[in-house]
Amino acid sequence: MIQLNTCLISFDNSGIRVVRCIRFLNKNKKLGSFLIVSVKSIRSKNIKLKIKKGSILIACLLKKTTTHVKFSGLKLVTTINGVVILNKQFQPISSRIIGVLAREIKLGGLKKISLSGVVI
Repeated sequence: MIQLNTCLISFDNSGIRVVRCIRFLNKNKKLGSFLIVSVKSIRSKNIKLKIKKGSILIACLLKKTTTHVKFSGLKLVTTINGVVILNKQFQPISSRIIGVLAREIKLGGLKKISLSGVVI
């Protein structure tokens, strides 16, 4: 379950490791909903990034720790809360998304579905 002050892991190659949820932009808390997050840690201190620790950003929810049952009967069980970081135009900052995505995220109409390798 995602709520305020929940720590989330970034599943992209933007250089951000952990973010914390500040608030939801949508009232529903399903896959593909948008969050406002704060950066808590970055991957490496040696890399020069445009994004610093404590920055406020927009993110899209990719994975939740609950069981997600699809219409076809397939159950997706994840143990990690995960997001992808977006810019002001709601497009991904990174060039690659790591891991498996659910097809329901494609309904948002964003480019991020094509950045992932595997879609279920």
